Amino acid sequence: MFFNGDVLRNSLLNRYFGKSFQQKRENVELGLSVPLPPVTHGPGAKILSRAGRTLHEVQSHLDREGASDLVVELVIKSVNSPSIFEEAVELGIALLEGGNPIIQKSMYSKLMGGDLSQAFFKVFYDKMKDAQQEIKSTVTVNTSDMAAKAHEDKEQGKELEKLSKKRGGKPNGIIITDELREELNQAAMATSQAYVGARTGSGEEVSSIILGPGSALEDMLAEKLERHRDREDQNALSAKVLVMQPILRFLQLLCENHNRDLQNLLRNQNNKTNYNLVSETLMFLDCICGSTTGGLGLLGLYINENNVSLINQTLETLTEYCQGPCHDNQNCIATHESNGLDIITALILNDINPLGKTRMDLVLELKNNASKLLLAIMESRGDSENAERILYNMNPKQLVDVSCRAFHQETLDEDDDGDDESCDGEDGVSPKEVGHNIYILCHQLAQHNKELAALLKPSENNSDPKINQALEYYASHTAQIEDRDLDWFPRLRAMSLAADEGEGEQIELRTLQAQLETTQQLVANLSQQLTELKDQQKLEDSVAVQDVAAENTSMVHMEESCSEFSECGVNRTQSRYSREANEPSSLVSVSGEMKERACDSLVMCIVTTLNQGLRNGGGIGDILRAPSSKEALFVARVVYDLLFFFIVIIIVLNLIFGVIIDTFADLRSEKQQKELILKNTCFICGLNRSAFDNKTVSFEEHFKCEHNMWHYLFFIVLVKVKDPTEFTGPESYVYAMVKVSKIV
Repeated sequence: MFFNGDVLRNSLLNRYFGKSFQQKRENVELGLSVPLPPVTHGPGAKILSRAGRTLHEVQSHLDREGASDLVVELVIKSVNSPSIFEEAVELGIALLEGGNPIIQKSMYSKLMGGDLSQAFFKVFYDKMKDAQQEIKSTVTVNTSDMAAKAHEDKEQGKELEKLSKKRGGKPNGIIITDELREELNQAAMATSQAYVGARTGSGEEVSSIILGPGSALEDMLAEKLERHRDREDQNALSAKVLVMQPILRFLQLLCENHNRDLQNLLRNQNNKTNYNLVSETLMFLDCICGSTTGGLGLLGLYINENNVSLINQTLETLTEYCQGPCHDNQNCIATHESNGLDIITALILNDINPLGKTRMDLVLELKNNASKLLLAIMESRGDSENAERILYNMNPKQLVDVSCRAFHQETLDEDDDGDDESCDGEDGVSPKEVGHNIYILCHQLAQHNKELAALLKPSENNSDPKINQALEYYASHTAQIEDRDLDWFPRLRAMSLAADEGEGEQIELRTLQAQLETTQQLVANLSQQLTELKDQQKLEDSVAVQDVAAENTSMVHMEESCSEFSECGVNRTQSRYSREANEPSSLVSVSGEMKERACDSLVMCIVTTLNQGLRNGGGIGDILRAPSSKEALFVARVVYDLLFFFIVIIIVLNLIFGVIIDTFADLRSEKQQKELILKNTCFICGLNRSAFDNKTVSFEEHFKCEHNMWHYLFFIVLVKVKDPTEFTGPESYVYAMVKVSKIV
């Protein structure tokens, strides 16, 4: 009975500590003096079952215990011990997994202290030189192998024909193509292996069964299996070359998350003797792809199943050297005396055969990494030098054809609905994803090549309708934003649906921009405003509020306008306030009619004055008792009624109505102004429509294609769901701004 390591460990823990034992996160003390910021996604967020913590936390704990310094010292002192060197590099990879910035900073500080950097990088430099020399001395593949392989296939065909004649077979009209022959060869090897296994397990009985007419076929299959094994042994990499896989992965993780200090340190250590590992990595790629032996058209003879993973790792490491961007490393790769750019371009344009016939997934991954490397070499550059170097030996038509062929290539994992989501997993990348990356590369290069820009536009002149279909698909699933240069990126399918449903809401979203800026200011000053509100609450709960109100002229005028006539009514005409009532409480008899007193208190006088005075067209005088002309206060009553009518009914109400009307007029004018601005001004760059008069690009084209506001929304969503270790330079910057809430 076999146990998984974690299963066996949990079983022993339950046996010794009981089933109630659980290793909770809060019970695991890592001894960190400063709490670590949480890592939400990426490799660092993975929970380690044994530690009960995330990978990032465990790495930081090991760094605190000196693991980073240990890796540096072991690498320096393991010159004569390849096994210790390899284990030290593996430990460094485990510590740097996910691009832990704490580990990177510790290693950088260790290397910059003293003269360790020269000895440290000399070890890797020597390993790279040894690997290059080993490849040059062991590579024996040449064009004669193609003739030998053709001769071998011809001999196999003759043997099969002889066997069919011996069995009395007749021609059946079947045409043996290269693909069918390859499948038959694989089936023959599998059958031969089954025969060998059956003979080993069953002894003489199986031997007696397979003897006879089929023994010749068995001998042929066994011989073919032996030749296949010999060929695999010849293609197997030596230990000096295999060690480059962990070395390149370690160097990649040192530069992960665009660590500019370590990117520059790999190129120049400012020591007496500098070891440029960036150039050495490019020369290693040049060497392993066989360009040192002659032509780039024979890449397929040097790339096989044994070394394709190492080539992919080399491309990924070179990509990490450049991203960020690190312009010095970009120039180092682009201007190197070796034909590194030509090799990378050839990996994209050329067919990698015979590997492509059996393992197309590996070839697709190779082309995908090569396209990412070219994009990294051109990333965020203000000049066109590197793009022109890439275009120098590249056929634009061939590049577009490669992208379109990848779109139409069928794979087992491809969905019929045309979904553009990648199919990363055991079966490799999706052909559409590879084609899409090459299409984005085409767009970046098209800014410097008019012929390529014209080829990217679907045209009726294309003889092959599949090209237009692929170009239309890529165009509908690609967006662009602009910081200093144009950056192209794939649109997520979900965001494409959101754009289709929300195009009618663009004006509303833009109108909210002004409100959004005000809201951001409110949030930024929230702490200060909260303190002020607390102080205001204390003032409202104290007697001092009256003093503050008395000092405010506006509040005094408001109070006077509301209470002046009520107080006058209380003092002068309190007995005049009476109204008809059905209830018998507080009733008085006036001329034989029962009326209720409505002004016995200041509050009732204010309520009655506002209620009756504003609702009656003539003011408060309509409900007061009509005075006799012979009364002493007749003139005062007339003056009171007229003042109430003119001041309250005419002036105050018209002022209120005027304010309301003016407010709505201002709102209408502001809305029209916003619509005018949004209609004639770019939301992103602020240029007016008049700036595009007599230009090659119209305002509508600029507004919909170059500075589409939805594309910026897509980009923010993309960086939120993308693996941080796969970020480009602009994506890393935007992601950092999103994390600190500087971008919504």
